[in-house]
Amino acid sequence: MKNELTIDLNIIRDNIKNYKIELGEKKFCAVVKADSYGLGAKKICEAIDDIVDYFAVSSRREFFEVKRHVSKPIILLTPIYKNITILAMRGCEFCVSNIFELKTIERFAKRNKNIFYKIHLALNTGMNRFGFSKFKEIDELLNIVQKTQNIVICGIFSHFCVGNNKIIAENQIKIFENFKKNLITKINVDGLLFHISNTAGFENCKKFDMIRIGLGMFLKHNKQSFSLTSKIIEFQKIKAGETVGYGLGFLAQNNMKVAIVSIGYADGIFRKIVTNGYVLINGKFSKILAVCMDSMIVDVTDINCSYLDDVVLIGKSGENQIFVCDVARWCDTIEYEIMTSLSKRIKRVYIGGNINANNHRKI
Repeated sequence: MKNELTIDLNIIRDNIKNYKIELGEKKFCAVVKADSYGLGAKKICEAIDDIVDYFAVSSRREFFEVKRHVSKPIILLTPIYKNITILAMRGCEFCVSNIFELKTIERFAKRNKNIFYKIHLALNTGMNRFGFSKFKEIDELLNIVQKTQNIVICGIFSHFCVGNNKIIAENQIKIFENFKKNLITKINVDGLLFHISNTAGFENCKKFDMIRIGLGMFLKHNKQSFSLTSKIIEFQKIKAGETVGYGLGFLAQNNMKVAIVSIGYADGIFRKIVTNGYVLINGKFSKILAVCMDSMIVDVTDINCSYLDDVVLIGKSGENQIFVCDVARWCDTIEYEIMTSLSKRIKRVYIGGNINANNHRKI
């Protein structure tokens, strides 16, 4: 039985356009790492290439997967120490966050003087993950770059750790601005891009030259661009005192009817959702009682339903809707983890899009 993750490319495009209206002349970088957060980078990149300015990925493999489908520059967001020249030849823009990485790039650049190695300098403004924190380190970096003609600085960037917290975000912005004031006099590059804003931090920071948006492309202001559906494949009648699922996890207090749904934890459904979460069947909420590897068991005692009826795990049914943020709350996690956990066993179905995307094609 096929489970389907349906992605509306038109909604994704609309969400990006709405961001761009607020941005004005600033650039838009589409973050499509982790296979576009589990939604499928190939189709999404093809559908939005004409309306974005940059793409961002997090690995060599992701770079080459995306490169085949886009015409815009691609930033590789994490440090890399191998395959640097082959990436540079294809136009990859590297994020440099430590001296060791830069010296590795320098070594390759000196061997291949006809190839340009484009970099974005990562600054640590509070996330404490990647980036330079001290001006002394940056001065050492700039000294290396200035002596290596084919290393080109394209951008300076940082990352919000709690972008939707105005006080914390403003503190990081001040640190970033201080870096900018210091660096702008030392780096003489036309079109140098300063960027810090991500989806969570967009409302608190629309300044600088570019924003990097991932989740917001798919969920801007609850304009959700995807839905997840399955099917009912079995029914059971349960007597009071009987249990449901592995480990005697659910104990029936009354006689009830349950439906077995053809999706489970091997498809990316977290077991933590049990007794906390719901699905929608024929417009009504149905409580999740158990999750197995290939199926889940839900309460349909008061729901009129039949074999092969649709079961909505994310999306709308009748007057009701389940958002991915609801699923994340039921599982005590975040939307990113829910989306990137959705298995390749689930069929991706794409609708809408521009002329570069194969509309309504199922893959």
